[in-house]
Amino acid sequence: MITETDGWHHESIEDGIKALEELADTHNFSLEKQQEARLEILKHNFPGLEHFPNKLLWTDEWYEFGRERTGGLNYLIAIDENSFYPEVTWKNRDEDKNGNMMDRVGKGIGDFHPISWYHEYDGGRAFYIALGHIPKVYENQWFPDHLCGGVFYAATGKGIEK
Repeated sequence: MITETDGWHHESIEDGIKALEELADTHNFSLEKQQEARLEILKHNFPGLEHFPNKLLWTDEWYEFGRERTGGLNYLIAIDENSFYPEVTWKNRDEDKNGNMMDRVGKGIGDFHPISWYHEYDGGRAFYIALGHIPKVYENQWFPDHLCGGVFYAATGKGIEK
C-alpha cells in the first residue's frame, strides 16, 4: 500500500481519517506555505534514493506531524527545521471543551522532523512521502525516482538493499 496525502483534506474525509492515520502512522497539518528547506537523506538503500546526495535544498509545502503511533517506522528523509520557518497559526481550527472555535498553533516538530518513511502494516506495507505538493518538484528526476521506489516497495516488498 502507498499513502500520499496531497489532495486529501481533513474536512472531506472525516469518515476515513482514522484509517488513513493508522496507515500513515501519524496525523499531519500543513504549514500552509511553500518554503525552501534542507533535507537529509537517512537511508540510501531504499529504492529510488540510491543516487540522492546526503543533504540537499528542496522547495515544497511542509507538514507538521503528530507523534509516531505504532512504532516500527523506517525513516528515509528528514527536514532540518533550522533551515525554514515552521511556526504557523491555523485560525479557528479546533473546538475547546465548550464547543468554541479556537486557533491551533504549530511550532514544528523539533530536532527530528521526518517526511518520508515506510513500515509494515496490517499484513502489507505502507510508504509515506510528504513531498510533491508543487508541480516543480516533478521536474527533478530524484522525486519521481523516490516516489516510484516507494510504490515498488509497497507493492512487492522488494528493493531495499541490505
